[in-house]
Amino acid sequence: MFRTVPMFIVCAVVCGCSTTPVMTPEQLASSLKRERESLPQVVSVSASEDTIIGEWRGSQIVLAQLLNSPDWLDRKIQTDTYQFFADGKYCRLHEGYAATQTMSQGLWSYANGLLSLQVYKNGVFQRLPPFRVIWHEGMLMELRLAQIQDIEIEFAKHFPGKINSHVAKYDADGWLLQTYDLFYISSVRQNSATSPLLLSRLGDATPPPGGVVFKEPIVDDKVLKESLAAHEKYADSMLRVSESAMHAAATMATLNNASPIMPISENSSVAPSGGLEKSGQQNDPQNAGGNSTVKKLNTKRQCNICGTYYDIRALGCPYCKAPKFGFGATSKCARCGFTHFTGGKCPSLDR
Repeated sequence: MFRTVPMFIVCAVVCGCSTTPVMTPEQLASSLKRERESLPQVVSVSASEDTIIGEWRGSQIVLAQLLNSPDWLDRKIQTDTYQFFADGKYCRLHEGYAATQTMSQGLWSYANGLLSLQVYKNGVFQRLPPFRVIWHEGMLMELRLAQIQDIEIEFAKHFPGKINSHVAKYDADGWLLQTYDLFYISSVRQNSATSPLLLSRLGDATPPPGGVVFKEPIVDDKVLKESLAAHEKYADSMLRVSESAMHAAATMATLNNASPIMPISENSSVAPSGGLEKSGQQNDPQNAGGNSTVKKLNTKRQCNICGTYYDIRALGCPYCKAPKFGFGATSKCARCGFTHFTGGKCPSLDR
């Protein structure tokens, strides 16, 4: 009854714009009430223990809104099945989020409108907070915690050390309204509304073969574990992608900031016509280890025709338009019109 908080809220660190207004627990309950028929009226019944004996089943709707991101609305149904036996034993099956099933056993008693349960756990019988039994038309049995502080106590047991604040109350129709602020990686604030637990009698309770032998609670959460494992795997893959992207960005930043491309001055030695100088083992005395593979582009050239220095990223020599960037390129001599290979003097000048 207290598992009204989705187990995946530990991952709820959400940012961005929202188009859904924040709703109070009362507004969440009101939106669900419009979808349902009015609850059967409460009737005054003086019931005995014999009235409780049998098998009962009922479902609740839980609607929660994540206040950090109001667009996130979680709606689920949880079902409880109780078997109350005449010898004072009971069995309970709770079906909750992600097909999770919890089966428990214990002792029960009923007096003065209060249903008391003792669950068998850790080798002993542990008393649970008592339920107030409210009868509705059609012999529907509503279970509502007798003390509101019991809700907060049980809630704290499920989230030890995580609760910043928690406010719970029942409205006039028996809807459980809650506002809670949990802290995981960041603050997770939620409002929720839970419909009343109305149980209808299915018939006599059939004990399991061999009778009710007390066992520890059995939790079948295979689907939930598989879902969480899938989320963890996806999150891990996204983390790896993010790390790769960050590594690539860091590498690019290192390359961009390593050595800016600078033109060679007129008085410096000019590289051969190949035009690429390695800054590796042989040419960089500071890189004795020889681990660098970064190459520095030399874009400054001296025209072998007219002797002018120019940048090959431009149109070539401003006087004779040669040589253009590239190996094996040819240029036309501006003086005699003879076409020759770039990087050398025009053969006609030696004539």
